[in-house]
Amino acid sequence: MTKKSSAAGESAALPASGSGKIAPGGQKEPDGESALSNASLRQDPQAPIAAAPAAVTYRQFKDLAVERLAALYPAEEARAIAVRLLTARLNVPAYKIAAEPATPIPADALGAAVSGCGSGVSLRSDEKVLASQAPLAATPDAGLLADLARLAEGCPLQYVLGFTEFCGLRIRVAPGCLIPRPETEELVSLIVDRFGSPAGCGSGVGTSVSGSGKIASGGQEEPGGESALRNASLRRDPAPLAATPAGEESLRDPANILDLCTGSGCIAYALADAFPDAQVFACDLSEAALTIACKQRVKLPGARPVFFQADVLGTPPAGLPKFDLIVSNPPYVRESERAAMRRNVLDYEPAEALFVPDDDPLRFYAAIRRWADALLAPGGELWLEINEALGPQTAALFNGSGSAASLGRKSPRCAAEPSAVQPGCGLGVSLRSDEKVLASQAPLATAPLSVELLQDFSGRDRFLRVCSLAM
Repeated sequence: MTKKSSAAGESAALPASGSGKIAPGGQKEPDGESALSNASLRQDPQAPIAAAPAAVTYRQFKDLAVERLAALYPAEEARAIAVRLLTARLNVPAYKIAAEPATPIPADALGAAVSGCGSGVSLRSDEKVLASQAPLAATPDAGLLADLARLAEGCPLQYVLGFTEFCGLRIRVAPGCLIPRPETEELVSLIVDRFGSPAGCGSGVGTSVSGSGKIASGGQEEPGGESALRNASLRRDPAPLAATPAGEESLRDPANILDLCTGSGCIAYALADAFPDAQVFACDLSEAALTIACKQRVKLPGARPVFFQADVLGTPPAGLPKFDLIVSNPPYVRESERAAMRRNVLDYEPAEALFVPDDDPLRFYAAIRRWADALLAPGGELWLEINEALGPQTAALFNGSGSAASLGRKSPRCAAEPSAVQPGCGLGVSLRSDEKVLASQAPLATAPLSVELLQDFSGRDRFLRVCSLAM
């Protein structure tokens, strides 16, 4: 599960189009073909979008998006959203939209306006559907004007398109699963960089990491662009490791990986892509999210992830192997932080994937600690995305201290333990559904751990790395 941002934030870095006549502050100067000079496009922002006018150009569509989305997005962000729609629907590169603004959009691509949040997939809502049973069906594309109408209602861009880009992979998303965020790409990037490098568990503390995570205090996404990882694959060749400096140990690629609170499966697929020889397991409580995760059409160099249903607040199911790497981006936004979040997040994305009670904000992390005590192999690592306002408190769950300054630093080697479970959706694991355990009520085990609090690119406490010391 990933979270806490404007669903349109990923598109803001795309180039703004036009004829090069951009005045200071991002406003286009009159150039003889202003999009709003076309009377058929100038509408009351509250009125329904009419049928497609003839010969609408790229420039005119972007300016129409600025007008129609003015209540939700700044002008430059609305233009970037329009570019994202055009590139996705017309299969043209962004640079061509910028370089040839007078190009007309085909009338059949404009389509007619409809209302409702398009998801890109259809899910059954009248009954519960197991992830391994329900196929994803494409929703008919009604055209760019329909897309714009849904965006004007507040529907997130990624739900309108039916997909988002994550670590170089196209991930399908729909209402029922959270939209992956750029800071979660940072988490995956840090993990991939960590393994196979001569780095100890104490390296990198307090340093910024690359990416474009845009989550401000309180869970509100700041205006920004696509992640630096958007167009770069994280896949690594399983080549022999380079020579390691004397006195330092290198971490081998993990053999078994577990992704808790997987949501759309974005982390699971990205790690399966990065570590082709690993077997990735991933779980979520939401059947709607598991349906989407299981049916992702992601081409991988190795085995597909194994998805299963489980409640992280409960006990781990029987039948799982020991894991060299456990990863999670659980719910961590406090209920009191709702006021700082945009309507397109609150009205459309699943609240259960976002929010935790103010009086028990670390409930998922306390539960994950118990999963790690039971399932993390000696020398394995646990990586977490966290609430920036609760960094030291989260670390204290794992190191037994209330201060981040007391975090231990070790350099364990990851131990590999092969999996005997075959890939597939929900195969090879028996689920424990007879009881649930409130995370704050069960005592924590005392396995020897070394804990690091890491910062995102902007210097905010965003990630936690927990190393199980080799025994």
